[in-house]
Amino acid sequence: MAWYYARAHKKMGPVEEREFMALVEKGRIADDTMVWRPGMSQWRPYGFLTGRDAAGNVPCAECGRLANPEEMVRYEGIFLCAECKNVFFQRVREGVQREKVFFSYAGFWIRGAAKIVDLVIVSVLLSFYTFYLRPKFTGFGPVVLLGLNMAFLYIPYFALGLVYTTFFLGIFSATPGKMLFGLIVIKRGGGRIDYMDAFGRQFGELVSQMTLMIGYFMAAFDVEKRALHDRILDTRVIRKP
Repeated sequence: MAWYYARAHKKMGPVEEREFMALVEKGRIADDTMVWRPGMSQWRPYGFLTGRDAAGNVPCAECGRLANPEEMVRYEGIFLCAECKNVFFQRVREGVQREKVFFSYAGFWIRGAAKIVDLVIVSVLLSFYTFYLRPKFTGFGPVVLLGLNMAFLYIPYFALGLVYTTFFLGIFSATPGKMLFGLIVIKRGGGRIDYMDAFGRQFGELVSQMTLMIGYFMAAFDVEKRALHDRILDTRVIRKP
């Protein structure tokens, strides 16, 4: 589950649990730092979530009432009282419907512009391969020669696109085209995608392409601006906070 925090009135994140706790240990997230995670109804000071009174009671992350932690439910670093736990987990099960309040989804046109930038970069790299590295075939009939040339053009093109997308999304959550326009790819609820998500998303794009590009145009009509491959991998493209 991802965490968000505020610094100088600017929202930061998402960061995973381990990274979030590392920030706490380094002092970059203090007791007065406002934090939020999917399922919480509102932003709270981090100290509000962790503070104990003299009797050892802790506050509920939802309502703020102090209670014995042994009588509460602990969920990934926060405590929930008996009255609030059902509401909290219902929001989690429903995919955190408040997500739209915190995320600004990238629309069809800006995503299209980012895609064009990525295609230009991949095409330049492919041109270098075509003119300098691609094998030269001779001594074959015209049909075989055409097949070999096509195979050694399209297979590298797909492989290059796969490596390009997986590498940049896996490290930065964005390809250079998306970086240029301040976009990132996230999981549902705000989690960071990993290399396997990025790898699968590139194959998902093949499905969007095989639908005569209709899969891409779906982003123009979806509430969360999801293309077909976003639906397949359950990802979202948002403007970087």
